[in-house]
Amino acid sequence: MKAIILSIFNILLFSSCQSQSPTKVFQDTKAKFFNQNKVSFNQITYSPNPAGKIDTFTYIFEFLKNPSSLIGYNTIIDGPYFDYYIKGEEYKSVNHFKKVVELYSDQKPAYAKAVFESSDTYQRSPMFLLQDIDWQFVKDTLINSQVYNNYVNVINDKVIDGNTVYTEQHLFINPQSKLIERWERRNYFKGKLSQRVVSVYNNYIFSDDNSPLSFSLPTSYPSVLFSQKTTIPPLEKGEKAPEFDMKDLQGNSVSLADFKGNKVLLKFSSVGCGNSHEALLYMNQENFQLPENIKPIYLSMWDKKADVIDYFSKVTAGMPVLSNSEDIAKAYKISSTPTFVLINEDGVIENVVIGNHTAFLNGLIQNDGSAK
Repeated sequence: MKAIILSIFNILLFSSCQSQSPTKVFQDTKAKFFNQNKVSFNQITYSPNPAGKIDTFTYIFEFLKNPSSLIGYNTIIDGPYFDYYIKGEEYKSVNHFKKVVELYSDQKPAYAKAVFESSDTYQRSPMFLLQDIDWQFVKDTLINSQVYNNYVNVINDKVIDGNTVYTEQHLFINPQSKLIERWERRNYFKGKLSQRVVSVYNNYIFSDDNSPLSFSLPTSYPSVLFSQKTTIPPLEKGEKAPEFDMKDLQGNSVSLADFKGNKVLLKFSSVGCGNSHEALLYMNQENFQLPENIKPIYLSMWDKKADVIDYFSKVTAGMPVLSNSEDIAKAYKISSTPTFVLINEDGVIENVVIGNHTAFLNGLIQNDGSAK
């Protein structure tokens, strides 16, 4: 009986939604967001990672209309790893990973604006999604007993190395409340859905309040100019490889000295990094066999040990795995994943390659372990 009542309710709701065209619903939604002086909401993003888990990120957004601001609004975004603050032409971001406050020169407002608008966090917010994006209504969609107007925008449609790569984003608007309640990005590879990232929005507050936004910077974080930030390059070919001695996931001691007389291939990775995952899958192929004189080691730089264990319960390692390897990464000056470091028989760095570089890996096989 409940199912019948729910079905009747959904039919009636669907019929009522048709009283306004999707174009009118979109226009009214846009007006609702941009005609108010102050808008705030929560955004929860669910993103699958290569370990097979769903990462959840919660953000709190606040926007106060200010025509002289970089994006037309004074803005605060409070997130788990980064916070963003815009007041007029002043833009600051808090990097909780590096524990610094990053400052953007007010002499280059166009640059600061471009940096902020390129962030995934802002690009998934309704205040960005309702701007100049070519949304096309596709159909009414029922999600959790609620009918939404479903709009789509194609982000990417290419053929790369003979494989079709297609990405689209969906915007779900409640036609009754004129609120965006859901966003999705769907990635397709060879015609099959390979990843779906979802953001949901709630706790909307719209008001004509003109009181300033309140934002406090962490007092313990030093401030650095964004333009002065530099990435320290990794150790180079010809430098002595720093020694290390750690326990792998099985509790066995693994040190560089253990492999004296052989070459060592260090694979600095993260289980949450898609490129690191793809590189490992490539190395796990049946037709990929490193020469006997090259001993690979997987080093997880930032992940929790429990996440590394869970990841390798689903994925074959094929090599010793060292978790909590951030200190080793610092010694080798590694700041991105994946990064491969090939060390020769004398403990000297022979090559450093950043990224999922299959040509480099294939070269190790074809050249019998040399770094040509």
